[in-house]
Amino acid sequence: KQAEEVLQRLNRELRAISDCNQTLIRAENEQTLLDNVCRIICDEAGYRMAWVGCPENDRDKTIRPLAWAGVEEGYLGTANITWDETGERGRGPVGTAVRSGKSVCIQDFAADPQVSCWRDGALRRGYRSCITLPLADANGNIFAVLAIYSPMPNTFTADEVRLLEELAGDLAFGITVLRARMEHQRMEEQLRRLSDLQSIILNNAAYMVISVDSQGIVTTFNPAAERTLGYTADELIGKASPLIFHDPNEILERARVFSQELDTVIPPTFEVFAAKARRNLPNEYEWTYICKDGSRLPVLLSVTALSDSAGGVIGFLGIAIDIAERKRAEAERLVHLRFLEGMEQLNRAIQGTSDLEKMMSDALDTLLEVFHCDRAWLVYPCDPEAPTWQSVMERTRPEYPGAFEKKLIVPVEPLVVENFKALRATDGPVTFGPGFDMPLSSALIEVHGILSMIAMAIYPKGDKPYMFGLHQCSYIRDWTTDEKALFQEMGRRLADGLTSLLSYRNLQQSEQNYRQFVDTANEGIWMFSADTLTLSVNAKMAEILGYQIEEMVGLPLASFIFDEDLPEYRRKIAIHKQGVAEHFEFRFRHKDGRSVWTLVSATPIFDGEHRFSASFAMLTDITERKQMEEKLQESEKRLRVTLEVTQIGIWDWDISQDHWYASPIYYTMLGYTPRMGLGDRDEWVDRVHPDDLPLVKKEIQNVLSQNFKEYQYEARMRHADGTYRWQLVRGVGIESDSTGKVTRLLGIRIDIADRKRVEEALQESEKRLAQIIDFLPDATFAIDLNGKIIAWNHAIEEMSGVKTTDIIGKGNFEYALPFYGKRRPMLIDLVFKPDDEIRKEYVFVRKEGACLLAEAELPVKNEKRVLWGIARPLYDSRGNAVGAIESLRDITERRLAEEASNKKREELERFEKVTIGRELKMMELKQRIAELEVITLQKEKSDE
Repeated sequence: KQAEEVLQRLNRELRAISDCNQTLIRAENEQTLLDNVCRIICDEAGYRMAWVGCPENDRDKTIRPLAWAGVEEGYLGTANITWDETGERGRGPVGTAVRSGKSVCIQDFAADPQVSCWRDGALRRGYRSCITLPLADANGNIFAVLAIYSPMPNTFTADEVRLLEELAGDLAFGITVLRARMEHQRMEEQLRRLSDLQSIILNNAAYMVISVDSQGIVTTFNPAAERTLGYTADELIGKASPLIFHDPNEILERARVFSQELDTVIPPTFEVFAAKARRNLPNEYEWTYICKDGSRLPVLLSVTALSDSAGGVIGFLGIAIDIAERKRAEAERLVHLRFLEGMEQLNRAIQGTSDLEKMMSDALDTLLEVFHCDRAWLVYPCDPEAPTWQSVMERTRPEYPGAFEKKLIVPVEPLVVENFKALRATDGPVTFGPGFDMPLSSALIEVHGILSMIAMAIYPKGDKPYMFGLHQCSYIRDWTTDEKALFQEMGRRLADGLTSLLSYRNLQQSEQNYRQFVDTANEGIWMFSADTLTLSVNAKMAEILGYQIEEMVGLPLASFIFDEDLPEYRRKIAIHKQGVAEHFEFRFRHKDGRSVWTLVSATPIFDGEHRFSASFAMLTDITERKQMEEKLQESEKRLRVTLEVTQIGIWDWDISQDHWYASPIYYTMLGYTPRMGLGDRDEWVDRVHPDDLPLVKKEIQNVLSQNFKEYQYEARMRHADGTYRWQLVRGVGIESDSTGKVTRLLGIRIDIADRKRVEEALQESEKRLAQIIDFLPDATFAIDLNGKIIAWNHAIEEMSGVKTTDIIGKGNFEYALPFYGKRRPMLIDLVFKPDDEIRKEYVFVRKEGACLLAEAELPVKNEKRVLWGIARPLYDSRGNAVGAIESLRDITERRLAEEASNKKREELERFEKVTIGRELKMMELKQRIAELEVITLQKEKSDE
């Protein structure tokens, strides 16, 4: 029976595998596949629950459930399964299967320790055994796990495991295939969309897109190219080269240029377009397209090589933009620029001089240059009713001499009358010559070689019209609309210049009437014309601005004004021209660039027809006054900033009326809200610390009773936060009455809390220093930089017999009296002021670093003693010298002991010398006796 049950279970599993395979074949998406597989495992194979999870690569390495079936009942939501081997929930069957890539069986949840953390939940849901199967892709990478739970223990036999592993392998394969199919579909969809997008871009692009194959035959010709060139795509694709709509001459020229640039022969064929693209060089140039209807179109063409995956060139892509509108705009810009440049040149010529003759000469020279003509001239008057006319100015090119004799007065003939009338009848220029507004007389053509002419009447104010014209002798010139417009504007500007200079000339005639007054005036006098050109200045005015008189005359007023003052200057001029006389301060620019402030009194001048013609101004130099004002303002500003930064309160006490005022900082430095107007002095008295109140009231009473030389006190005042702060109050009398009594005090209040704390700390520090010095066994004293004694310890009291209380604070070498009986420098004074004469009085003086070491014999308490001393400077925390310190040690006994020891040593040395001398003499005598014995013995032997 057991065998039958096993067989039945295996058959169910085989059917489940078969159904799963059918599901794999029919699956459209991964989620549906997983849902169906889990359902089949539970429904057909008879398992309690099945689920598929995905191992995440997050920080906790969680297993995210993807699909499940059977009796799940929230198990997966609370299981918190991971594949992190460092955690208990990562070492279960699922985590182990993910890490190892092998199936893991749990035969009994009730007993297996590997699932202890899930046991209660599993048993409660009827899970007794389970198997976890890893799902791997073709590369062996685990991308999911399949977990199957059985209601019976020991369910998974070897045969059953093998079948389930086959199922897992089929499921993994199916998922991989399904994912590949979905990715393929996604890429196809992306390619389709990209192709559609390219078609949309190609068909809707405003620019021309033309592609060719490697031989230069058109393969793409978009609608923009069709609309622009007039060809259809069918006419050109696969049949023609872009050469069909290019200018052959342009191709020849480009082939020559590219051949030079690339240092190789580029034939005048399609290679002209392809040569640089083949070499990956920038290939964007302006070309001319010839449309199907023969019209010509400038384009900006960019050509790029198209390559296959191997890098071989398979064609070329050209993108062309119609730049006809840009070319037209550029041409218009150049015309406009030429117009502005011409007007600017003429303005410079007109404004560059105050001499009428030179102005006309320079202006006509400018016209010759701007229009590239052969003659420019002015005739006066342009009046058909005048009996005569004359050429007032003519400028010509060398090859075309003058047509008019300068200043020659010529009778007005009928042809001239007709020309004058034609010019006076129109506001603009009139052209002369074949086919133009007016014919040229044969005399002008034959005698003066004039082939075409342009002229107009100009109307300077205050004078008759002039005839202003140009001759072209080298060819018959067709005057363009732009040239006529420029000529007309230049004529009007020339009329304005003539107006100004004629007015100036007229004003010069009356200048002598007041020149003597102007030259002797102590104020600057400046006269300028209606268009603000300087007509005259006196010597004082020139001196104020640092110029010579002749340097200023003829210059516009604006040339003496700083750029930032021009708006105000223009406003003043506009008001002035309305007839308003003004008195105001104004700044001018000195010749050296500095500012000159003046007091200006300006009066407009009008002619007989009440037209503004000039202005008369008198100017007083107030630069020094302005500088003093600026310095005062800057000083006040610095003072205000200083007071704010340093937190200094200002107070003002009118004693006679008992009015008291205080600055905002006076309030805020103690945390109170500032009060505008009169302050309450009593209110501040109430804020004084009770211990300091008597002193403050006494100082105030001294002021009220006029019993004071200075008003100053230090007191604690209550801050708004309730604490007390040390304040220094100081005042000085600034006003007195006829009897000399002070009637007004001006003063300050300063927060000295920090200073008080420093003083207290300093006192404490000095106290500790005194204690340390007093503790020293050597006689020690210290002085400050002024030589006053600041420390005198107990040991030096004992040595000198002088008490600390009797000597502290004294100077003038007081410390030398106990030792020398007179005031004089000691070793401590040599620290900062070396003195060779003083050094000689010591046995020795030696410097070691900052210290001085010395020894001297001094009378102490009427007894000569040997003292050893050391002195060094004292420094504060910032390294600044604040004084010096000296310690003395009585070494008299030691010196006496040393002297006694030395004396005994000398006596011993003398005794040793005497003893050794005697021994040497004995040794010498013995040696002599021995020698005599040897001689005697030798003599005896010889006698035998």
